[in-house]
Amino acid sequence: MTALHLLNSKILKKDDFNLTAFLSHCQERMAALPNTDEELAALKKLSQSKKAAIRAAMSPWERLGIDWRDFHPNARQVLDDPLYWEQANDFSPHGNDTGADLLSEYRKWLKHHPSDDPLLFYQELIARWGFTNDLANPEIRSVIDEATVALAFAELKLRADCRRSVAVLALEAIARQRQATLLAADWPHRADRIKSLDIIEAKLNGTRLQTQ
Repeated sequence: MTALHLLNSKILKKDDFNLTAFLSHCQERMAALPNTDEELAALKKLSQSKKAAIRAAMSPWERLGIDWRDFHPNARQVLDDPLYWEQANDFSPHGNDTGADLLSEYRKWLKHHPSDDPLLFYQELIARWGFTNDLANPEIRSVIDEATVALAFAELKLRADCRRSVAVLALEAIARQRQATLLAADWPHRADRIKSLDIIEAKLNGTRLQTQ
C-alpha cells in the first residue's frame, strides 16, 4: 500500500482519477485476503464454483471460445454442431494433435495457394512429417487417417466447401476408424467415438461438395 501512495505524485488533475477511492478499494481487497490455509482453500473452492456456474450458463457454442473471424463467414452455418469445433476433444476433427497441426498448416498454405489442389498440400505435409508409405503399420495409418479427416474439415472451416476428392479420402479414413473402434470391444470410450464418427461422416455425406 505504501508504494501505491506514490501514485499521488504521478497523477495529474486532467487524468480524472480518484486516487482516494482507488486506495480505499485496494485496502478493502487486502483486508479480505485469506490469513490461513483453511481460508485460502475455501476461497479457492468458491472461485472454482463461480467459474463452473458461469461456464454452465454458457451455450455449447459460447464455451468453445472461438474467434469466428479466423474462419470463413459461412463455416459455422455449414458445420452446425459444436463437435466439429471442439479444440480439446480427441474425437473432433481438429481436437487431436494431428488435426490441430494440420489446420494450422493448411491455413498458412491456403493463403498462398487459394486455387491449388489441397491434396498437394496434404502429400507435402505427410512427407514433411516423415511418414513412410508403410500403411500396414497401424500407428502410421491412424495418424494419416486423422490428417485426412482434418483436411476435409479444414476445407469446410476455411472455405465453407470441400473438394470431392478430399471428402472421398476422408470418408474412407472414417470407415477405417470406425472398424478399428468396433474391434476395440473393451475400450471405455468406444460408444463416444462411434457417435462422433457418425456425426462427422454424416456431415461429409450431406454436404454439397465441389466436383474436383
